[in-house]
Amino acid sequence: MFQLVNRMRECREGLKSWSKECFGNTKIQIARLKRELANLQSLPALTDNSDLHNQIQSQLEELLAREEMYLHQRSRVRWLNYGDKN
Repeated sequence: MFQLVNRMRECREGLKSWSKECFGNTKIQIARLKRELANLQSLPALTDNSDLHNQIQSQLEELLAREEMYLHQRSRVRWLNYGDKN
């Protein structure tokens, strides 16, 4: 039993570090991309930065979709844990 608990603890720590490395904090990343997009849009229209604009926009959409999925899953888990109060 002790070995199982240790293996689960190691797995949990490994998953935490993997999540931080691969995904990080999405709220911080979303705020950073929004700032970059606002700075890019404040530049004069004469500069050709449409590729960079499209790249930042697609990254932002991906992060927003990821956050939406996370919140949806989280609400589902909460509903399963606490059930319907009615």
